Amino acid sequence: MQDIFVQSQWDTLWAFLQRGRPPLWVLLAIVDGGFLAFWIYTRLVKDRPLRPATIGFLRALFILLNTAVVFRDDTLRIIRPLLRYFI
Repeated sequence: MQDIFVQSQWDTLWAFLQRGRPPLWVLLAIVDGGFLAFWIYTRLVKDRPLRPATIGFLRALFILLNTAVVFRDDTLRIIRPLLRYFI
């Protein structure tokens, strides 16, 4: 059952990538996963520890991105007026 669910997620992402830009929540989820993977990698590699300020910054970004992905409708409603200044 889990394989079917994961496969359907990949199919959904592939369909969005074929049509053009994926939706914002997919991009946020990918970046969020990258932060999590980087944090786990630095925790496992003992010869390159991160500074406490960097760890706090990564944790804050992780929490903010998780919140943005979970509440994506509200996030888009809040961010949409600001996007026209940056795009």
